[in-house]
Amino acid sequence: MSLLAKYQGTVHAVIATVSETDPVTGVTEDKEYWVDMKKHLSGEAWEKITEEMTSTEVNEDKEVQTKVRQLAGVREELCQAIIAWNIDDGNGGILPYSPPEVLNQSLRDLPQALRKKIYEALNKAQEDDERSPDEQADFTRK
Repeated sequence: MSLLAKYQGTVHAVIATVSETDPVTGVTEDKEYWVDMKKHLSGEAWEKITEEMTSTEVNEDKEVQTKVRQLAGVREELCQAIIAWNIDDGNGGILPYSPPEVLNQSLRDLPQALRKKIYEALNKAQEDDERSPDEQADFTRK
């Protein structure tokens, strides 16, 4: 395995399970809501995250001030990482996740608690550098 291959791949994270009862049949089923994300981001992606996270201004005294916008950085990190999801709008329509500008708005519309769960799943995936047996089997088949 090459070094760069170790940092490729995606993770499928289940972020919530909701029980739904069919109004016709009365049968209750659990629906899993998931997000597919890149396991690791490229240097280019991190540059975009940093650009979104910081802004530089010159004040009236001609001093340069840098502002850190942490939430904007987190949102950009999620935009760079998310590949697909099945999060719906409450009426069964999947919230759009492409192109990045649309995903950014979808993330803004999510409740903070849900956005936090997605971010935690991304961090967990990035901390785990070892391939699972399924990932290794998939990698060796290619």
